[in-house]
Amino acid sequence: MIKNVARYIAANTSLVVNSTLFAGFRPSTAPDDCVAVLESTPDRRDSYLADKKEKSIQILARNDDTWVAKAWVETILNLFVGVENAGIALTGETDEGSFFVNAADGSGPGYLGEDEKGRHEHSGNMVLRVQNYT
Repeated sequence: MIKNVARYIAANTSLVVNSTLFAGFRPSTAPDDCVAVLESTPDRRDSYLADKKEKSIQILARNDDTWVAKAWVETILNLFVGVENAGIALTGETDEGSFFVNAADGSGPGYLGEDEKGRHEHSGNMVLRVQNYT
């Protein structure tokens, strides 16, 4: 599902998957201005409805300019948080399936400091309440 989330972000921002936006990890060769979408904890499953779960996602942005990194986290959180009653369809590749985001909660951005090369890092977290639909 993390790839689905990254594709949705790319479709609604200027970020490009595997160039400035990474799903699941941030490679050591990533550019100074980039965002990683990470699975921060395992899914929380609904004990009564097998197709529903809560997915914790971390957004990690870095840039030479702290305000740009912070703005990326804000922008991405705003894409998801507050979607109640509207919903977001996250279509997947054959190995992932597709999901419908019923609601999302989020926190951040939070400043993490500078990395080893002096680039500023900000983080945000969200919990997506999703349901399989394929």
